[in-house]
Amino acid sequence: MFWSVVAIVFSALLDLFNLRALSSNEKDLEILILRHQLDIIERKQTHPMRPSKAEKLTLSVLTSKLKLASDKPTS
Repeated sequence: MFWSVVAIVFSALLDLFNLRALSSNEKDLEILILRHQLDIIERKQTHPMRPSKAEKLTLSVLTSKLKLASDKPTS
């Protein structure tokens, strides 16, 4: 369990590091691609996915960061 959490956190950190190098258009395109991939996976599944506790934690942290970023006033 511990090593899977470490692997997920490390992967998320690498993704965040790579995300900084992308332009806004590249980020938008990647989001569209990932959403489409998720739609395909959800259609092919016969039962709902059960995320692990580490995956839920990662999603909740990223969601809270997104909420904080979207609440900031733009200048």
